[in-house]
Amino acid sequence: MAQVLSYVTVAGVEWCVLTDGDQYCFYNATARVPAEEKLFYKVKLTECNEDEAIHMLACLAPAYLEKSLLDELWNSHFVDRRVRNGTKDRNGSADEHQRMVLLAIRGWRWKEANARSRP
Repeated sequence: MAQVLSYVTVAGVEWCVLTDGDQYCFYNATARVPAEEKLFYKVKLTECNEDEAIHMLACLAPAYLEKSLLDELWNSHFVDRRVRNGTKDRNGSADEHQRMVLLAIRGWRWKEANARSRP
């Protein structure tokens, strides 16, 4: 994985999605963290609910890429992860983290929809 992330960084790619067709792993290739910390989110289609898959894969749509949705979510995720690691209290599960990312995506979309509906 580190070698792939190195290649995409050299190519100037900021975000990388590695997939086997079932599991999708979203990486921030340009983040200034070790390779193992560049993973932003992963979703396995055969193990998640439909809403989760739709919300995460929609982040790859050109309209969302142009608006830097992944960058905003990464910044929030990065800070949350640092805080969580700093407290050393690991009561939250990976599932809880994924739910929080999905809530952030939904909140961002809600803000965008309401901004467009205002005169």
